[in-house]
Amino acid sequence: MAIHNAIAASGYDTEKVAGDLEAYEGLPGCCKYDHDMAMNQ
Repeated sequence: MAIHNAIAASGYDTEKVAGDLEAYEGLPGCCKYDHDMAMNQ
């Protein structure tokens, strides 16, 4: 969980924790992604 929380704190979603929106908004445009995109693993 600590890893998921660290990733979320940087602005990215994980399968267990939603990303921090304020951190996400601070990311450069090249680091942002389409939140509606379906992940294929």
